[in-house]
Amino acid sequence: TVESDPLQLPSKIPAGSVAYVRPYWTVTAGGTWQQGPTLDTSGTPFLDAATTSNGETDKTHTSLTGAATRPWGPCAVFIHDVSPNTLRLIGFGDSIMNGQGDTVPRRGWWGYGIGTPVPTAIAQRLAVPGERLADLLVPTGMKNRLGYLSKGSNVAVVAEGTNDFQVSSLATMQANLQTLVDILTSRGMKVWAATLPPRTTGTNWSTIGEQTKFSQEATRTGYNDWLRTIPAGLAGVIELADVCEVNASNVATRNGGFWAVNGTASYATADGTHPTNAFHQLMGAVFGSVLPTMRAALGVTG
Repeated sequence: TVESDPLQLPSKIPAGSVAYVRPYWTVTAGGTWQQGPTLDTSGTPFLDAATTSNGETDKTHTSLTGAATRPWGPCAVFIHDVSPNTLRLIGFGDSIMNGQGDTVPRRGWWGYGIGTPVPTAIAQRLAVPGERLADLLVPTGMKNRLGYLSKGSNVAVVAEGTNDFQVSSLATMQANLQTLVDILTSRGMKVWAATLPPRTTGTNWSTIGEQTKFSQEATRTGYNDWLRTIPAGLAGVIELADVCEVNASNVATRNGGFWAVNGTASYATADGTHPTNAFHQLMGAVFGSVLPTMRAALGVTG
């Protein structure tokens, strides 16, 4: 982990504006270029990316977009002089939290919940596509960076699990979340967990009949129901699943297991896993509605 020297801004960044961070990397002859994380940069605003080079040519303005690119950028930007009377969020999730399935400007439910164009809370999103709860707990995974990247945060949001329930038992998912919650609470954070939206296979997700639930659906619903009991250590639950799923009659129903449909293709999802822009906004509204509860639990107003 590398941290830059503190940067003194000449003045405050105006609300709603964009501040650019331009990393510059060099590697000595015979050295190895590190790769940035794989991101879906299609339609992502304000993102320039570096390319590898044998020289020191500044390539930070090279346009780079696509479904699996590796742009360089900071893992986190820390604001050192923040009032303690402030909600400071950190989010752990997968491609859904990362905004995949959303369209330009690719805010995702996290971005819509925080508020746009002017954020209503200080928030850091550490979402990694394809990540599982188990990945956060192995020494070579996020665990090595948890302590550093979460410093200064007072609320953690965990939206992991959609990549777990197909390969892990309910008991394993519960144990992994409990371990993660213990780590985060030991660092002084209150933890909220998000329920998992449905995951189905299909052709264009225009009807209920052409959707098929995963064979491990009972693990997903079991995990969601367990979260709703507010297990030890959790401060609360963000109910993302309820605004996405319906039953076989297309009626909004808890644990219904199907994506909502309206007869048009890709209404709620285009691939059975990732919400569309409309449903990212619905999920974001749910997330945003929980922020006052988080502030109350912390006793802060900012």
